[in-house]
Order: sequence, then structure tokens, then C-alpha cells
Amino acid sequence: MLIDNILGIVYVYRGNKLIELEEEKAYLLFKKGVARYPRNYIINKKLALLAMNKKNWQESLRHWKIVYNLNIKPGPCIYLNYSTALYENKEIKKSEKILKEGNDKFPKNTLIICKLADIAVEQKDWKKAVKYMERYYSLSKSSEFSYDKYMRLVYGYTMLGNFNKAEELVVKALEEFPNKHLEIQKKHVDILIRKKDWLSAIEKIKKQLNFVNDFEYEIKLSMLQQIVGNDKVSRLTFKNVLLSHESIIEQDQKGYRKIIIYDNGESRIELYKKLQKTESVMITFDSINMEWQNQPFAFKLLMRQNLDIIAIRKRKKKTYQQDLTQSDFLNVVTPVIKGYKDKMAYGFSLGAYNALYFASLLNCRILAYSPRLSIHPQFGRTKIIPKFEMKHDLTHPYNDEITPIIVYDPKNDLDHTYIQKNVLKSFPNAKLVTIPYGGHGIAPHLLKMGVLKEFLLTFIDGGVPQYNRKLKVKSHIYLRNLGEKCFKHNKFQWALELSQRALEISSTDEKAINLKIKALKQLKRYDETTKISEIKKDND
Repeated sequence: MLIDNILGIVYVYRGNKLIELEEEKAYLLFKKGVARYPRNYIINKKLALLAMNKKNWQESLRHWKIVYNLNIKPGPCIYLNYSTALYENKEIKKSEKILKEGNDKFPKNTLIICKLADIAVEQKDWKKAVKYMERYYSLSKSSEFSYDKYMRLVYGYTMLGNFNKAEELVVKALEEFPNKHLEIQKKHVDILIRKKDWLSAIEKIKKQLNFVNDFEYEIKLSMLQQIVGNDKVSRLTFKNVLLSHESIIEQDQKGYRKIIIYDNGESRIELYKKLQKTESVMITFDSINMEWQNQPFAFKLLMRQNLDIIAIRKRKKKTYQQDLTQSDFLNVVTPVIKGYKDKMAYGFSLGAYNALYFASLLNCRILAYSPRLSIHPQFGRTKIIPKFEMKHDLTHPYNDEITPIIVYDPKNDLDHTYIQKNVLKSFPNAKLVTIPYGGHGIAPHLLKMGVLKEFLLTFIDGGVPQYNRKLKVKSHIYLRNLGEKCFKHNKFQWALELSQRALEISSTDEKAINLKIKALKQLKRYDETTKISEIKKDND
């Protein structure tokens, strides 16, 4: 290394001169130099920096690795640049590791701390982000702590649920950044909303509206008034918003505003307010594979209709929402829906069960596709029941005043037993729309038939969806389910033909492939079975 450093001085000298005149020529000269003296510290460092300028992150990393290993005591800049190249090359974990090493050596270096905070924010690790931002805050002079960094710490506290800390910082921010007064007040309103301190948020917005005419403030005010049950005042506020901000609303790309009105850590209730006058609200419930980081059930279609949405969400898929109680649901949702003339609820499978279990308490109109609670000790799935604790009541609340529409497959033994022996006892006036061989996945079946949207719109318009049996052959799900039933009755040739027809519609239907293999084996057509098994293996 010593020889490389001594003999490479000429290249370093000439390269430094060239950088001032022409960076590309300096880059090529340093490339020649590093080819002859591959362990020259300065040449590698120069090339690493020049490669970063060219956004050639992989080449930059090759040189930074050498520089890092050659230097027994790297300075803060080495850690910062090396980690930046790693970060830009999508090696986030390695970038964080290098920064942590730098932080151990230089615990008071605010640039390193700030970079660690940036990575934590990007990963949404708010605990780490707050830890680093607090250290940055304690080490920096007030003049160094920018507004953006200040607000990042406020946001971190808010995301961690440390609302008191967040509010303390907001008050200080008003003193530190008087020119950002309006922005900071909006941040304060957001904190109060996340804190679910609805009344304080309402008062703060009203005070701000004395000084500014702000569309977002007015929308939030109408929603908050609705959340606390002041439906008449809310409607008046919202009416004024529509009249005063017509041009803004026309250009608004989302077409709605959202507030999380309940959050226990596992379940959320979200209010989606459409930016137009409506007398209708739809309460939707997540199905088993849904989670709250994605859109609510049937969101895109529902948001194209003239209605508001209250979405009951789950944090994790494959969970059964036993953490949400009927009393919490009623306390949160009842005041919100006071002003609507038409109240509806909608769900599929677990979501349909929840629609009946919760929304029936509000006397809503309900559309339930294949209601099922797989952990129900009497009507659930035997393999799943022991894995979860059921905290809900074993029966739905009795209600003979509503006529929920229940769409299901009477040939599905599990669903049929549950509906006949449990659901209909609680809702004696329920209307059944039976779809034989649609399976438990009624919603996907209707989608394949091209009538899922039509079913929902018919329900929204106050009607009862009608099943057109002629369309069933468009669904591979129907054909496969019918084939399974034929197989159970030893009709192997029929099962084979139905599985083939299902695969003509959906060649990747794994259950149809398995049915075809089973039928071929029973028909002793082993050569064909082997071929299909090989194709299935290749697809896997």
C-alpha cells in the first residue's frame, strides 16, 4: 500500500489539476492510475467521488470499499459517502450498518445522525427515527435545526402515539418559526385528529377559519362535526364548502377525504367523505386476506357511487377481528351515521359475517356474500377452530326488522349449515340469493360471470340481485365445483370434462388441475396424468 501511495502521487497531482478543468479527463486518468496502483488510497477516493458524480454507484462502491478498508481511522466523510453509495445502490441495510459504525466512532456528528434518521423514516421505524432526531435536536444549535427536521420529529412523536410530546414541540415551533404559523397550526390539527381529541380539533379549526379561508380546514371541520354526532351542523358546514370551493372540488383528483375515527392497534374504522352531497353511506368490512395498508373492500367501485364510506379494517390478513367489540363499534359509528337517509353494509366471507354481526345493530340494509367465521366453534373449519380464540357471541343479535340479502352456495356444506342453523335464526326475514356450485368464493364467481358490479349496484339502488343461471358457464369456479361434486359421486368422466372446461377458461386454476389429475387416475389414464403433473410442476 505504501509503494502504491508513493508511486501514484504523479497521477494524483495530474488528476487534481484536470478536475479543475475537465472532470471526465481526470476520471480517465485516475482509472489508469488505479490500474497501475490498485491500492493507492487517494486515487481510489477520487474515483469513488467521481463515480458518485456520474451516479455510477456500483463502481463508486468498489472504490469506497477499498478506501474504507485501507483507512484504519476513517473520518466522518468516509462513512457518509460510503453509506450514500450503498443507499443509492439499494443496499439499505449495509448503508445503515456503515452509518452505525460511523456513529459509534463519532457520536456527536449530526450529519451521520441525520442520515440514520432519514433511513429510519423511510423504513417507517418511528421509534428509531425519533431516537436519532432527539439526539440531533440535543446536539444542534437552534439555528441548525431546520423547520423540516423539527416537523419530522413532531411527526415521529405523532406516529408513536406520543401526542403530548408532539404538541409541546408544535408550541415551540410556533416561537421558532413564526413565518410558518399557518402550516404549524395545520400540523397541530392533524395531531389532535390522530389523538381522537375531536372537540379540541374542532375549536382549533374554528379559530383558524377566523383568519384564513381554507378548503381543507372546512372539510375537516364538517367531518369532525359529523364524527361527534352534530349532523345538522356538519351538513351546513359541508354545504358551504361545496358552494365556496366548487372549482377546487372539480379539480380534486381523489374526490374524497379520509379520517381514521377508531384504532385499537388491530382494527380501524375509517371515514371516507365524498366531496359531493349525498344521503347514503356504505359500511364495508374487510375480508380475511385484506389488511389496512391497502384500500378497503370494493373501494374503487363504491367511490364512483354517490355515497360516503365507513370502512372496518384489519391490520393483518388471516385474522378474525375478535378484538373489535359491538359496543366499541356502536359508540364510534352510531353518531357518524345519524344524518344519512340510507344506511347500507357490505362484505364477503369474514366481512359478510361482520356485516351481520355489527351492522345489523344499526338496522342497516345488508348485502352479505357467503358469510362465514371459520373459527366459530360450531360452524367453523375444524382445522382452524383450535388455532384462534373466539371472543364474539356465538349467535348474531336477533333482528326481525331488517331483511339482509345473503348470497351463498347452498351446495357448500359449511356455508349452508351455518346459514340455516345460525344466521336465519337471528334474521328470520333474510332474503336468500342461492347460487349452486358457486362455492364459498361467491364474489370471485360473480366477477368471472361479469355480474359482481351489477349485483352491488342493484343492492345500492334498493333492489334484490337476481342470479342469471345462463351465465354460470362463464365461470371456471362453477365448472370446477360442479366437477368436484361429480367426482364425489364417482362420475369421473364428467368430472374430467368439467375440469377441462374450467381450465379452458383459467389455465392456472390449481384446484381444476388437481381435479383433472384425480379424474384421470380414476379412469386409469396414467400417461396423461404424468404429463399434467409435469406441467403443474413447471408452473410451480
